[in-house]
Amino acid sequence: MRLTVAARLGAAVLRFDRRIGREWAPIMRPTPTRVASVFDCAMNLLLPWSNRISGAGFLVGDRFFALAPNLQGEPFPIHGNAFQSVWRLARHSGTELALTLASDGPGPYRYAATCAYSLSGPRAHQQ
Repeated sequence: MRLTVAARLGAAVLRFDRRIGREWAPIMRPTPTRVASVFDCAMNLLLPWSNRISGAGFLVGDRFFALAPNLQGEPFPIHGNAFQSVWRLARHSGTELALTLASDGPGPYRYAATCAYSLSGPRAHQQ
């Protein structure tokens, strides 16, 4: 198996393939050579939330936390900001990869994230 990840594209998976005989076969849809959007990639990391937050934010108790739209053409914030961030390579080997992100937003969100992959025989693991 082989896995290709792009730290500069929000830690997106570009390719995930397995060898069948002498050929490589995609497990996930391969990313096109010319990437117009991070959503062209095989897989994206959606942090600190996935989907949209309607109403341009959310209420906790009596306090409103505003969140601005983060994609052109979208009226509401969508999928957090991890997919728009450059991740840092923490470690890698022939079978393991770990990326980290320290984020000061969007809005009130402050978080640290780690994404780790390991290939073991016919399996891939993500944490």
